[in-house]
Amino acid sequence: MDIALLSKMLMRLLQDHDSVSLPGMGSFVVKQEPAWFSDKGYTINPPGKRLSFVSGSEDDGLLVDYYAASNGIERAVAEDYIRRFASEMLEVLKRKKTLVLEGLGRLRATRENAVFFVADPDLNLDTDNIPLRSVSLKSLVNEESVEISVPLVETVTEPEPEPEIEPEPEPEPEIVAEPEPEPEPEPE
Repeated sequence: MDIALLSKMLMRLLQDHDSVSLPGMGSFVVKQEPAWFSDKGYTINPPGKRLSFVSGSEDDGLLVDYYAASNGIERAVAEDYIRRFASEMLEVLKRKKTLVLEGLGRLRATRENAVFFVADPDLNLDTDNIPLRSVSLKSLVNEESVEISVPLVETVTEPEPEPEIEPEPEPEPEIVAEPEPEPEPEPE
């Protein structure tokens, strides 16, 4: 097996699975991430699937099974072969510090030989979606601005208040006075 074949197998498996382990090294993990800003906030990167690498994770057997089925060999033979290949990859990483996985990215080693992964910027794991591109806000700032002219209204009239309707006063009850009786004339 060579690195190019390993890269193709990993790419194929990552299209259907969120995690694929490389026995003896770790796992490639796909995570869905939201849109994010980069470049000091001047670039909006679209949401999508991001590929990372987790060292020392458990073997899920996907790569071994795929390799065994593709080559018509027993699983135990395929597992032994892939483990030896991964061990050789670690040795190359210790010496050269970088190993290119075509189409996926680069496996890198620190001074302490801790392995990490840098995904290829053109990697697109969103096979069911339309690929979205990053948008630079710098180019939008530099474009000629468009002005819209709206005539200024010189006077602003306030709406006339609606007249208040006063309730009609209740009629006061009429007081009817009883006529006073006229005094009776006194007899003469």
